[in-house]
Amino acid sequence: MNYGCGSCGPRGFYGGTLEHLKIEDKLMKFFNTNDALVYSYGNNVITSIIPVYGGVGDVIIVDECCNYPIQLGCRLAKKAKVIKFKHNDIEDLKKQVAEAKKTLVFPNKISIVTEGVFQCDYSISPLKEISELRSSNVLLIVDDSLGVGAIGATLKGSMEYAGLTMNDIDILSGSLEFVCDTIGGFVVGKYSVIDKQRLFGAGYIFSASAPTFSCTAACIALDAFEKNGVDMGIRIREQRNKFNQLMQEKAKNIQIIGNDSTPYVLLNCEGKNEEIVKALREKGYFVVLQQHLDEDWCQNKYIRLCVGKDFTQDKMIEFINILSNY
Repeated sequence: MNYGCGSCGPRGFYGGTLEHLKIEDKLMKFFNTNDALVYSYGNNVITSIIPVYGGVGDVIIVDECCNYPIQLGCRLAKKAKVIKFKHNDIEDLKKQVAEAKKTLVFPNKISIVTEGVFQCDYSISPLKEISELRSSNVLLIVDDSLGVGAIGATLKGSMEYAGLTMNDIDILSGSLEFVCDTIGGFVVGKYSVIDKQRLFGAGYIFSASAPTFSCTAACIALDAFEKNGVDMGIRIREQRNKFNQLMQEKAKNIQIIGNDSTPYVLLNCEGKNEEIVKALREKGYFVVLQQHLDEDWCQNKYIRLCVGKDFTQDKMIEFINILSNY
């Protein structure tokens, strides 16, 4: 460790170190693009990005079930018009884009904002179809905090899962706090798009830079994805398939929510979720009930679970036996 926690200054003043440049270089290579930035806090990334592209006359079209940091970014883009489209409904999105184009005046733009893997229900966005709506005045901004490191053939996330590259997405952001076992967040894309955040991204300009040890940890995670991503992805899918099979055999009364390609699971047993969480915690399982602020667009109260590599079959059976009592 050469830098400790860093200088506690913003990147543009005296907070930049070689460790920040190293992780940004790795991100560019990992996603095969020509610019990247790291932020000190995961939620700050997408919250800071959206207002940069939401000026007077601009239109932001956002999925109605997007996470709270996206919602907050839309609220901070006070000068832009914000429109919600139905969750993962490509036809409704096409309709909203067509309507917005009728009143759009050059050089204003439309920004389509969505998640790769949604925190509210662990569904996966139809990015391939959405990317086809891009044009010179329509940008696609994707927050893939839950996708990177979890899905895709080499764990590059929802973009790779959909068969896309960074040529199909204008801005890809994410938190390093879900899969990468560190703190902070990132954004990648073309230089012409990302450089604008160096000048106007509030979370980048005014926040202290990411601690250098968190950058080092992120580098280690990306190295692991590069070296073992294929095998890690196979193990993730095997674990999820095993869990689904055992649930179907032993706990049919519990509803499983979320795309089977991810390690993330939401469980629901109407009226009994709090009781189930308490019983599982007493047995040493770390599960939580979804919590939301009052102004959050999504108010689901499901049980959240991640089926990780350490969730052995014996532990799965014990876990599911508890669920089978409900």
